[in-house]
Amino acid sequence: MSLSARAAALAVTVVSFVGYSAAHAGFIYAPGHTNRVAEAWVSGSSVDAASTTNLGPWYGDAFFNDGTSAVLANQGSNLGDSQMTFAGGAQTSSSVAMDLMGESIATTRFSVTSAGSLNWIVTTNSLANGFENVSEMSVTIVNLTTGQFLFARVGNSSGNGSIQLLGTHTYELNIRAHVSSGSSGSTAATYNAGLEFVAVPTPGTAAMLALAAFTARARRRTA
Repeated sequence: MSLSARAAALAVTVVSFVGYSAAHAGFIYAPGHTNRVAEAWVSGSSVDAASTTNLGPWYGDAFFNDGTSAVLANQGSNLGDSQMTFAGGAQTSSSVAMDLMGESIATTRFSVTSAGSLNWIVTTNSLANGFENVSEMSVTIVNLTTGQFLFARVGNSSGNGSIQLLGTHTYELNIRAHVSSGSSGSTAATYNAGLEFVAVPTPGTAAMLALAAFTARARRRTA
């Protein structure tokens, strides 16, 4: 597969959620603990890079191509109030022995406004062809308050689920796509991830929702 075709393959549609999203329920990002990077190296030296420490939507890429060897790393992501989405990866391709490396990384530390569920959908892929060529792909979430790993997807995987979060704890998300090559061949590490926080309704909110549902049913019966 050509590098341009692989670049198109990396530009996958980011997972999105449709459902509950209240302005008062969501992520609280820790200042100074968010970083998103795409970077390419040749012979141990960085040749191209893009990065941000801001919140919100971001796209960055890094690229090298000398006709015989190429590196590509990219990321399209969004750190929103109640949703996080990420798509991207890194890859190398070479017809000769050459020291190449690419990385696409996202890390953020956060807490949540109240107890609730973190719904997730994640797909990761990892491939390395050629002697001394390496591909590493991981997506993890750690509860920094307890030191417990709540979530880990590595290599080739695809799945979805839900994690319970507490409003009194601090968490950290890390996504790392890393590829390196020292011989001819190709490598690729890609990811597509979506996370959505849904707060557990307080007793007062739950009662109001139940009352609203009851009122709606009563109106339908009398209509």
